[in-house]
Amino acid sequence: MIGRPVSMACVAACIALVACPSGPSSSGPDKASAEERKAAFLGSLAVGRDEAARSWGAIVAALPDGLWPTEVTYDGGEVKITGQALSNNLLADFMSQLEEGARLTGVELRSSVQKKGRTGDYHEFTVAARVADGGRAASPEALEDLLPPRPGPADGLRELQRLAADSGLQMTKCVFGQASSGEFAGELPVAVEVAGSRAEIGRYLDGLTRLPHFWLVKKLTVKAVAPQDPRSALKAAVSAQTYYPD
Repeated sequence: MIGRPVSMACVAACIALVACPSGPSSSGPDKASAEERKAAFLGSLAVGRDEAARSWGAIVAALPDGLWPTEVTYDGGEVKITGQALSNNLLADFMSQLEEGARLTGVELRSSVQKKGRTGDYHEFTVAARVADGGRAASPEALEDLLPPRPGPADGLRELQRLAADSGLQMTKCVFGQASSGEFAGELPVAVEVAGSRAEIGRYLDGLTRLPHFWLVKKLTVKAVAPQDPRSALKAAVSAQTYYPD
């Protein structure tokens, strides 16, 4: 009389286990989802690593004589260019060059206002754009080796100082933030300020993409020291982050 109820209880338990699997058997989809998220995360880092450098290079390459930027900002793929042009025709030429290049897309004129200067009239303008797709994504094998170990405080400072000097820039500020742990990587923010010319800033941004540690520019602001001077020295504020295996 006791054996039958026990057997029925075992059958019910087995049915429940089949209907509601748990434990190791349910980890497959979760593991696959985590691996997909990690691949997407690393892929976005690989694609975004040179966005700031590409946007700056596109702007400098498109500049005609008689037009110069007084402030350029890059922020998460969005680009805004404020500057001065001696005529609207020069501004139109500049925008055409940006549109014809492969590095920026969605070029829009936000404003062009005629003003009077000491040597004559000029147009103060604002143009917006977005960074175009960087092209072919990295292979899964390359993504696995994307992030080197975290740099030590001295190594990080030395790396950034050497890059500024090699680029011809003066580094006037370097502030490291608080390290944190993300889902797939550790993160260490840094704020850097450098001063120099357009070409030197271009070399610096290109160099950031090739440093031994992985640095990603989150935001870039470049301002002319003397906005009325087409050959003015520039100051650049770079907000970057280094990623490393956590």
